[in-house]
This record gives sequence, C-alpha cells and structure tokens, in this order.
Amino acid sequence: MDHVDVVVIGGSFAGMSAALQLGRARQSVKVFDTKKPRNRFAPTAHGFLGHDGRTPAEIRELGRDNLAQYPTVEVVEARVATAAQEGEGFIVHPEGSAPIKASCLVLAYGLRDELPMIEGLNEAWGRNVMQCPYCHGYEVRDRKLGVLYTSEASLHQAKIIPDWSADVTLFTNGQAINRDAIAAVESRGVVIVADRVIGLELEEGWMRRIILQEHNHDLDGLFVITKTHHSSDLAGQLGCAFEEGPFGPYIRVDNLQETSIPGVFAAGDIARPIHQSVWAAADGSAAGAFCHQSLLSQRNPYHKPAA
Repeated sequence: MDHVDVVVIGGSFAGMSAALQLGRARQSVKVFDTKKPRNRFAPTAHGFLGHDGRTPAEIRELGRDNLAQYPTVEVVEARVATAAQEGEGFIVHPEGSAPIKASCLVLAYGLRDELPMIEGLNEAWGRNVMQCPYCHGYEVRDRKLGVLYTSEASLHQAKIIPDWSADVTLFTNGQAINRDAIAAVESRGVVIVADRVIGLELEEGWMRRIILQEHNHDLDGLFVITKTHHSSDLAGQLGCAFEEGPFGPYIRVDNLQETSIPGVFAAGDIARPIHQSVWAAADGSAAGAFCHQSLLSQRNPYHKPAA
C-alpha cells in the first residue's frame, strides 16, 4: 500500500494552500481534486490580494503551477470515497485506484450551494445572481440591486448592500418578517417588496428582471444567501465534530485548524461559518503548516523524564 505523509482532499484554494506549505516542508503529499470547486460559476474572483479580477480557474491554474515546483507533491484528479483511522494513521480510498495510507489528513473538499427553487436562479447563479457583496458588489455598484429573503441572514445582507448602491430592494417572497427587523432594513433606504417571487427573466444567462406575482421589477444584480452542504461526508466518516453556522454545518476546528480527531485538519468553507476565497487560502496555509508540525511531534514524541 502506498504511504504518504499527508493526503489533502480538495484541490481548490484551501487544499492547494495546505499542499504548498507541506511541499515546502518537504513532506510527501497527495492532493485529490474533483475539479468541482464551489466558485466555478463565478466569472471573476475579487478581494484576493494579487489576484483581484482573475477568474477562479486562472487562480487555481496558477496554484497548480506553484505546486508543480515541489517534487514531493502530487495532484490526482479523483474523488476520495472513504476515509478511516487505522492505527496511528489513516486509510483513504480514492475511486478507481488502490487505497493509500497517510499519517495526517487535510480536509478541504468544499461546499455546494442549494438555491431556492425559483425559476432562473440556477442559470444566472455566479453571473448577476450572487451571494457575497464583498466578492462581487463593486462590479454592480450604483445599479438596481435586489436581495432575495431566504433567512434572517438576508436582513443583515440587505442592510449592508446600500453601501454599494442607493437603489436596493428587499424581496421578502411572501415571508412574514418581524416588523422591527423590517424597520431596521428600511432605515437604510431599502425598499421592501412583499410579493411572492415567480422567477427571473433571463437574457443569455443573465438576469434582467425579477418576475413577481403582481408585477415585474428590473434588476441588474440579485443577492441570494443559500443553504450550504458539504461536498463529501468524509468528516462524518472520520467522526469529526460539527458546529451549526448561519448557512449550514461546518467542521469544528481549533486555532491550528485541527479537528476533534487528532491528525485530521480541515480548511476552507467546510471549516468556518462564513466564507471567502482569500480566507479559504489562509486557512489552508495554516492547516498545512500545523499539520507538518503535528507530524513532527509524532516522529519525535516528547517523553517526560522520570521523576
């Protein structure tokens, strides 16, 4: 059975950042990548110093080029089906190939978004139907913007969007919302529309207007907070503890990015309550460094001197 120091599961910003630190520490690393990152629908990425405005695919390709400089790092395009603890290490089973033993794991397989079942949302997702104003708000500044109510987090979002545009509408989609909460949103100059949302009118995949039960409303951008789901159940298989966040469950980690299972680290969107690509990269970098240090302690265990 092939044995490496670390298996990294996930080959986007968090996973590659972890692998980069480990490769530079001269550890043997296999990175498993399904090539289905969460941000693949977005035409550009923003807020990432040095990469602002690049496509997510371009940033990932640059990351692959970085990893290629380190001979102990191998990237494999495959999904890991199962992972389990065995002795002092872990066994992972990639689909279509033999199992691999690793002394340490880094989970960075990301999330997938579940959009409301409204016609047109999926088609325009990542274009001008978006989630994060810090990632994409500047590109639709001073335009006609909307926020679709999906949860209480949408109210917070509606209160910050006016810093990008003075023309903001909150579409409550027929949901009953506390009057005080509505008043707080209105205090920011946001217009409230209570009609039920029927769908979006699209033009070549871009939203042009939102179709309501009583009328239509022209829009240049729509912000939607999604529910999130883990792209893999490996953390559950390994017994990692979870926390409940505003968008869905995430893996509990400590300040070193280590999970509740010693030797299993996690990074990126799956291991934090709120998300951005630059945070994922930072978390991955930390996970890689501290994973290496955990290996050092395994190889050179501290023995308390006898009294």
